[in-house]
Amino acid sequence: MIAFAVAAACSSQATAIDLTVKDETYDLFTPGFYASTLDSKETYDSISFHNIEFGLGNNELPSSMSSGVLKIGHFDGSISSITLSDIKQTSDIAVVGIDGIHIAGENGSLQSNVQIGSINVNGLSTQGALSEADGVNIGSYSSVTYNKITISNVTSKYWGAQGLLMRGSTLNALDSTSDGTIKIQNITGFAAYGANFENGPNSSQVSGKNLIIDTVTAKGESPYWPFKGSAHGLNVGIDTIFDNISIANITSEGSSYGVDVDSSSDLTVSEELIIKNVQGSTSEGLRIWYDGDLEQIVKTTSAKILNIGGTSADASASNLSFGVEVNGNIWEGTSAQITGIYATDSGEAAGLQFYTNGQNRGRIVQKSIEIASVSGGDSYGIRNAISESYTPDIETDPENLASNPVLTFNSETIDINGITGAKSAFGIYNANINKNKDKTYSWRDDYDDPESPLKTVSYFNTDSLQMDAKETYIHNVQGKELAFGLYSARSSFNSDYLEISNVSADSFSAGISAEDKSDVSVKSAFIDTSNSSSKGYNGSYSEYRIEDEDDASSVNVTSVALRAVSGSSISLGTDGNQTVGIYGTIVAGRGTVDTQGSSVGESKITLGSTDGSTIVKVYGDVYAGNGGTVNLTLGKGSILEGQVDDYHELDSTQAGTVFRNSAFVNLEDKNAGTGKDEEISVGDRIPVTAAGTATIKLDGGTWIARGQSFVRNVAFGSQGGRIDLTRNENSSVSIENLSGQGQFDMTLGAYTEGTDEIKSDMLYVQNVGAGSSFTIAAHLADGVNVEDLTGLRFATVGSVEGGHSSNLFKVVQITDQGFKNWNLDVVTEDYQSGDEDNARFNGNSDGKGDYKPGEDAIDAIFGDDKSRDNVAVNDLEQRADDEGSQNYIIGGVQKGSTISDAGQAVIATARGLYYNAVEIDRFNQRYGDRRYDENNNSLWMRVRHDRWGTAAGVGDFKSQNTTYQVGFDYTDFVDSGKMIYGAAIDFMDGNTDYESISGSGQTKRYAASAYVTYLGDNGSYLDMIGKVGRLSNEYAVKLDSGAGVSADYMNWMTALSVEAGHQFTSEGSSWFAEPQIQAQYVFVSNNDYSNGQTQIDQDAIHSFITRAGFRIGRWLDENKGANVYAKADVLHEWAGEQDIHVKDKTTAVGGETFEINNHGTWFDVGLGFQAPIGESFYAYGDAEYRFGNDLDQTWTFNFGGKFVF
Repeated sequence: MIAFAVAAACSSQATAIDLTVKDETYDLFTPGFYASTLDSKETYDSISFHNIEFGLGNNELPSSMSSGVLKIGHFDGSISSITLSDIKQTSDIAVVGIDGIHIAGENGSLQSNVQIGSINVNGLSTQGALSEADGVNIGSYSSVTYNKITISNVTSKYWGAQGLLMRGSTLNALDSTSDGTIKIQNITGFAAYGANFENGPNSSQVSGKNLIIDTVTAKGESPYWPFKGSAHGLNVGIDTIFDNISIANITSEGSSYGVDVDSSSDLTVSEELIIKNVQGSTSEGLRIWYDGDLEQIVKTTSAKILNIGGTSADASASNLSFGVEVNGNIWEGTSAQITGIYATDSGEAAGLQFYTNGQNRGRIVQKSIEIASVSGGDSYGIRNAISESYTPDIETDPENLASNPVLTFNSETIDINGITGAKSAFGIYNANINKNKDKTYSWRDDYDDPESPLKTVSYFNTDSLQMDAKETYIHNVQGKELAFGLYSARSSFNSDYLEISNVSADSFSAGISAEDKSDVSVKSAFIDTSNSSSKGYNGSYSEYRIEDEDDASSVNVTSVALRAVSGSSISLGTDGNQTVGIYGTIVAGRGTVDTQGSSVGESKITLGSTDGSTIVKVYGDVYAGNGGTVNLTLGKGSILEGQVDDYHELDSTQAGTVFRNSAFVNLEDKNAGTGKDEEISVGDRIPVTAAGTATIKLDGGTWIARGQSFVRNVAFGSQGGRIDLTRNENSSVSIENLSGQGQFDMTLGAYTEGTDEIKSDMLYVQNVGAGSSFTIAAHLADGVNVEDLTGLRFATVGSVEGGHSSNLFKVVQITDQGFKNWNLDVVTEDYQSGDEDNARFNGNSDGKGDYKPGEDAIDAIFGDDKSRDNVAVNDLEQRADDEGSQNYIIGGVQKGSTISDAGQAVIATARGLYYNAVEIDRFNQRYGDRRYDENNNSLWMRVRHDRWGTAAGVGDFKSQNTTYQVGFDYTDFVDSGKMIYGAAIDFMDGNTDYESISGSGQTKRYAASAYVTYLGDNGSYLDMIGKVGRLSNEYAVKLDSGAGVSADYMNWMTALSVEAGHQFTSEGSSWFAEPQIQAQYVFVSNNDYSNGQTQIDQDAIHSFITRAGFRIGRWLDENKGANVYAKADVLHEWAGEQDIHVKDKTTAVGGETFEINNHGTWFDVGLGFQAPIGESFYAYGDAEYRFGNDLDQTWTFNFGGKFVF
């Protein structure tokens, strides 16, 4: 059979040509053979090949082995469409590859320039051992423009298969209006490429609107090759520009790549890049590889990469899985979403790996990066690393060596969630592990001039690896052995906001771990390594100061929030006006051991700004040892809750002691987390053999000290602050240097002679700065009364600049401990070593088993005039006059107590109970004016609103009560008048606010009443009423300490009232005057209750109130159904005493009685009205103001209506 060819002789033909070839077989063909070759300037309407079969060929091995269906050579023309289907190469020993379409020109004037409307290749297969199948092959010196390209079902049984191959050519969409889509699917071969864009001898580019590649499969092992095949969705070796690229289902038993970008090319995806379902023994979604040119850039506006290495962790067979790998190149974009990166339990998985061996430099700039669900043996959300292998050539490239950084990473938002490692897991791994990182090299500007300036440079300092983000979120990082939210080694990390939560591992985990001279700087941060819904204290203060290694297993600290070791720095909120929240342990120290087994190096952790404007909240323990430093500034609103220990006495009295603290750990494998084959292991605790330094500046903030604490420096700023020791029984704080003016909250026990130990909080202070003074807010221990405190020691102080004085603790006060507040006197005495009484406050001799340093340690610091040698006493004259260490002791209770806030609430609620019970009601307020109503029956209701307030000076309150009352009555006419009989029920709902304290209360009353009224025809009346009801009271008060007290109780009440009056008017007059008198008795039952601090017993109340007053009004109609009036009254309480018995820690042992005397006279003035509405309904109301007898801003508003029938 003969190949059909169209030659140059047809070049002048004017009409478009159709070319169709089908059902042909080519067996013994020579390499380079094509069924059809186009070498001219022509216009083709359509070209079609169907059912073309190739046999063995002659199996020669020329320089170019390609053969195939259609070759377009030095062609300059247009083709409307090319269609190929069912193309087969059937010999299984063939070595010549088959191209569906091969476009290739030559350098110079024989280049190929082709315009193609559409290309459709469906079904191209080869069976040969070395026979490659290429759907479309665009070779060098070719320029192709297209409208749409579709390639599907390209298969090579034993060798390579490529849907679209380009080398040294250009492929661009026809114009902006064209479809511009390239779709490639179902490519299968030993080495399979959906699209392979290779560099060539001339400039190259491919562009379009949409590139879609789906299902590229590399078969397993070939019988001809000892290795597994590889699958590539898209290989980019030339500049590639598309609006959208979609890559899916790339599978092999060897290596699989969604998009593989060569170093010499740019990739630009202006709208969306999607890569999903890439699986092999090595699986990578987007791979950007370096080859020496930093100017090569990959730009992706939106990148979505998912299911790399499998569709789930259990389904993965991948040993190495990366969502994105950037090796020393540039990747820029707006958003990147990377989800589902899976490797086996012995493999490595990373959402994003940014990597260099140090020879190359790279940069990532992505506005938003989201990474979720990464799982493997060693797993990383982001791995940003310099490898260990590269050694720069200092002689040939000193300036390049000195230019930093090597890798820079910039993003506005990083969000990492769900990193799981069968061995280790890292949210962000930012580490330089190069073996030359500690080396320095020197050179001269002029090597030939020994006098030229000498320059020295270090290999790969911290600036070599930089990572910067505005917002960083890291959640749910779990490893079997190790887990880190942020791991930084010999690098820098900066973020405006950092949030880390739920980081855990069986052996050791950390929210932030900074090692090897790293620098981590964050403005605002929230770090919580736990997964607890309750955001409270998260520490292990019960493990403290273990000196015996055999006893070192009481608590094993396996999780810390912040860890800075080997010369690293962590700074959070230092810029000011930020927010920092830490839930977990903080550790600053060495953290690794040298070859001799000694702990070396120092590190620093700084929380808060020097001006105190950053809100810092730390709920965890703080440890600084082996040269580590922790600085905390707690401004207004800031809090630290936890133990603090910096082992500062290792510099002096306990030098040579070895402490054990499991928070100081050794990660023995220096390459932990680098993906090396060595097993990652966690070593023993690092012994604490050298002091650290903890400095706490309180400038309006609070430190809640847990257990026992040792801190070198505590300074109270201008805003003061508070140190609270009350959360644990018998706790202590030991301070080397203390200055400023602030408050200590301490639980004080009873001073009882003859006991082995007194359980009471203690302060131990070596040096106090000039001008310092402190307030002790005393909390009484259970079972301790204020009278038990006399003689109790609460502090021991070594040296005070300016001398010791009882005014050092100028106020010792008991506030909000019960019904009363007290101030205590302070006296001093010399501290004596060996004194049995001192020993009772210092703890066991060795300090074990409680929260005190122990007698031996305290004697070593304060005993035998140790304070005279204290370094703080620099003045020789002062040193000579220094009286030595002093104990500060409660001398007694000062005369005169005050009522506490809780006591004020007890009194205020009792006052409110009285006024709500004895509210005096009047006939007119209940009925309006009935005397001109001739009906027998009426149904009435009213709403009354009372505003009570008192200004007695103690227990004052303001309340607002609303009463809803409904009643029915019957009228019986008698001689000279009428009798009215009725009953009513009412419900009152009230709210109470307490003056000068933070608290509120509620009162409810349910009552029923019965009444009888005589109305005389001459204008006189007599009204009698009886009432029974129940009052429910409750209140809650928030104390200055932040704690609260609350209570509720109930009382029964009964009341009886008699009122008489006479209305005077004249015939024909519209004016009236009505004098009134009234007497009322009220009984309120006694009760007892507790508010959690105080036991309260209230006696019954007996009230007897009389009233005299008058109304003056005017009728507004002839029927005298409507009126307005003014009124005034004088009222007097003749009884009303309230006795309140209270008993708690702050009262006398048997309790005390507080009396409220309600005797007195008060007044009211008001206005009222009545108005008929229709024939059967009346509305009425009044308002009055009450004053006198300590009443304050007290009003009553009463509105009612009655329906008569």
